[in-house]
Amino acid sequence: MNYSVLFHKRAEIELLESQKWYAERSLKANEKFIEEILYSINLIKRNPLLFPIVFDNKRKINLKSFPFSVIYSIHNHKIFVISVFHHSRNPGIWRQQ
Repeated sequence: MNYSVLFHKRAEIELLESQKWYAERSLKANEKFIEEILYSINLIKRNPLLFPIVFDNKRKINLKSFPFSVIYSIHNHKIFVISVFHHSRNPGIWRQQ
């Protein structure tokens, strides 16, 4: 079953800010970042239970080449992306959402 994916507003902002940061430094890095985000989202859509629970009902997948995780939850065959989280940040930020 393929799940639909919805981004929390804060996750959208995090993604756009991170993409902008990489784009300002290197178009190639920006392309690779977006490619990894899309790859991760597609993995989640195909098998959302594959990735570990990290807090309450929230799960995460780590990007391979970037210090980010996609934090998400599952409700009624929908995936809610809660955060595109840089590993240097305080995890309490996404735990409150």
